[in-house]
Amino acid sequence: MAIEQFGKKDFEGSYNSFSSITNIDEKPIMEGVIDTVAFYNTGLAAYHAKKTDEAIKYFELARKYNHPDPNLYILLEQTYMTKGDSTHGVAVLEEGFKRFPNDPSLQIELINYFLNKGEAVKALNYLKVAQQADPKNISFIFAEGTLYDKLGQSDKSIVTYQRCIDIDPKYYDAYYNLGVVYYNRAVKLFEEATALTDQKQYDAAKSVANDELAKVVPYMETAYKIAKENTDWPVKQKQDNIESVQATLKTLYYRLQMTDKSEALKKEMSGE
Repeated sequence: MAIEQFGKKDFEGSYNSFSSITNIDEKPIMEGVIDTVAFYNTGLAAYHAKKTDEAIKYFELARKYNHPDPNLYILLEQTYMTKGDSTHGVAVLEEGFKRFPNDPSLQIELINYFLNKGEAVKALNYLKVAQQADPKNISFIFAEGTLYDKLGQSDKSIVTYQRCIDIDPKYYDAYYNLGVVYYNRAVKLFEEATALTDQKQYDAAKSVANDELAKVVPYMETAYKIAKENTDWPVKQKQDNIESVQATLKTLYYRLQMTDKSEALKKEMSGE
């Protein structure tokens, strides 16, 4: 009955039925049987019924008796996060990772947790572990590139994004992020040039900055082409990506005095 109710998305009823099973297991005639599957399923039904405290209670019982499902730790972490208890949440994840170090779902959950917390070094450490099991996973490689960028290691970031392109020459995000890396480096060089008072030094520094800015163009142009040709994205995502690259290219063409390209882009954007 509990399984049938769960399948029909009657999670409240499923929770009540599963919890009845755990109550039966507590009867003296059952001789204290430990049924971790019952604990886990009761917690799962409570989780979907949004009964947070009950979900934690039964997930913790399943955890206490070493229920052998890595998803237990993810679900328990998410339930603690719902209550705003990140301390218990991350502790559960890390315990799960120690038990199941090769489970990709746990690895990704930990990576995302530390990414969202802005703890790039910890996220990178877990990402390296995940890559050992799946070294050609382009999502992992791309995430590595973003982490290097957050850590201010732009050279490593560039090399890593290029690895994504080598694997998938139409990987929009890698082209776009490469352009962003070079753009940010150029902005920093322009700021350094502006601080110079000697005209010759300023002109030389500005030239270096312009050269760095010019490196952005081919990556953004390729990203623009990919965005326009993509047929897999939802309509809004496609439009947002196109508009984002258009805005960047418009600025680049103006700053680099690429008049012909600037005019062509204006006509395209206006629908001429």
